[in-house]
Amino acid sequence: MRVCWHPDGDKVLTGSSEGKISICDAADGSMLSALQASTDHEVYGLAMLSRDGLLAAGAGEHVQLWDLNRETKFAQAELAMDAENGVIFGGPDRNPERKAFLFSLAARGRALCAALSDGTVRLLDSQTLQHIQTLDEHARRGSAVFSVAISPTAPQLATSDAKGHVLLWDLRHVGKGPMAERTHPSAVHSLAFVSGLCPASSAEMLVTGGADRRLRVLETRTAALACEGSAAVASALLCMAPTVAADEAGAPTPRLATGGGSGGLVSDAGVTLWRVTGPKTNESVAEPSSSPGVAVSFSSPGVASQTQTQHAGEDECEGAAGAGSGHSETGRIAEKRRRRNVDEADEEIVCGVCSS
Repeated sequence: MRVCWHPDGDKVLTGSSEGKISICDAADGSMLSALQASTDHEVYGLAMLSRDGLLAAGAGEHVQLWDLNRETKFAQAELAMDAENGVIFGGPDRNPERKAFLFSLAARGRALCAALSDGTVRLLDSQTLQHIQTLDEHARRGSAVFSVAISPTAPQLATSDAKGHVLLWDLRHVGKGPMAERTHPSAVHSLAFVSGLCPASSAEMLVTGGADRRLRVLETRTAALACEGSAAVASALLCMAPTVAADEAGAPTPRLATGGGSGGLVSDAGVTLWRVTGPKTNESVAEPSSSPGVAVSFSSPGVASQTQTQHAGEDECEGAAGAGSGHSETGRIAEKRRRRNVDEADEEIVCGVCSS
């Protein structure tokens, strides 16, 4: 299952196990229309490419381009398994054809990133689906890539895998490897960049969700990706998508749409809408790396009893330390990269033909 927001903010798109893309009303959840992306595979990737209704979708080993206004698929490309370092998802007995299945999509401008089961992240041209570059760091660690997310304001890419690794990349220098990372206790299925949570900083936060049934908010300005807050849910989170909407007072408030987490015992197809809020104060807040934590809370009508806000440093935010903090030499290198790049967030992304 996958979920994403329509650019108008009034509709939510979901991808199902039946190979369908459903367009739903965000206010009441009613289905407005449905598109058949595949008859053989689940829809595991959804990413809006423009405000004009262009959508990228992933099903099986294929990435597709759709015109939502005409409800028409107009392009498709097959993503073959990486022959050198690729992981055979499911093993050779269950996957004898060595197929690489698409698990997640993220887009910004002409940059389209695909997370694949063979442990690679493919960078594509969103207009032509032409291959630009392959990142195989997760494959080298022996794990399938479950999710990708691109920052809407900074040249940053986040990736996560089945072993709980969360990696942060500079899109202008992806060949240098990840510049920050953190390891969660179990598989991380979903990622999203969210801004507007910390009054003292314009930096975005990275929200993660996965098999350990917890939403986490990670700061993105240090190599350790420190956790600033979290919330428990009833079951594994499968996917998420961010947007910004006005609250009761008219102020812009980050919102998340998440798939899973509602407690379904067999196939959890529930979609939950969350408000994500930072400190309710006008006082300046210390940088996350030098403070006990910035209070970050999640709220959602109807599931409030299932959530619990935590601050950084509590058990729910802790887990196995990532290489960015657990291995001193890697941490020092990554921290130097972070310091060099963190103030260049507004520069143009240079990634083949991709630009912001």
